[in-house]
Amino acid sequence: MKFEEIEVSDVQSLINIIREKQIFFKNTRRPRLRGEKEISYEPTAAIFRNELAVKSEIAIFNEFQRYLPAFESTDITNLWNVICLAQHHGLPTRLLDWTSNPLVATYFACEGVSEEGAAVWAVWAFDECPPLPPSPLEIKTITTVTPLVISPRMHVQHSEFTAHPDGRPLSTYISENDLILKIIIPKKLRIRFLLQLDFLGVNRKTLFPDLDGLCGYLKWRTNPELLRWVND
Repeated sequence: MKFEEIEVSDVQSLINIIREKQIFFKNTRRPRLRGEKEISYEPTAAIFRNELAVKSEIAIFNEFQRYLPAFESTDITNLWNVICLAQHHGLPTRLLDWTSNPLVATYFACEGVSEEGAAVWAVWAFDECPPLPPSPLEIKTITTVTPLVISPRMHVQHSEFTAHPDGRPLSTYISENDLILKIIIPKKLRIRFLLQLDFLGVNRKTLFPDLDGLCGYLKWRTNPELLRWVND
């Protein structure tokens, strides 16, 4: 299924587009949103972006599960809890991060450095999924996963997951009753968007509520490129 692409020039326009689609669905469905730093990239789970990681997936997962009790008091027999923790701490898994907050998705699209424009993906799909199998490795189609809120970050980022059976593009799983929208943010406007988000209280300090987040935010505020946009 081909997805719709729309370019925007400010945060308000992006919000308006998502809101218009919500009205189309009569607010009976809500989107899952994800920010991508590179406009050319269609979302898929991290494990499938690395051929070596795919071949080592079971071994990596088992090793993480074995060491987990030394760091966390959690039920390691619940393999979905285990994979959610692995994803949260940066291990490549077949989970893909989403948010229900468009401002959060926009922030993650625009932060950092990229040679391309950014994109916010909005997906109205995966509302009805089969029950989760005992193991994440047994899924046959994209499945939604509601994770335990294991850290303040997940709470403030409105985190959600989808679990993927393979590395096929997201759009191949969308039915005719669903919608996938790619909202494009031009490269030259990334800083403008970040400044607008900062004014709305969405920045590294609020999305990463710890000392690392605070220091990252204060470092960003010293970026000389910000002056050109502030004075524009």
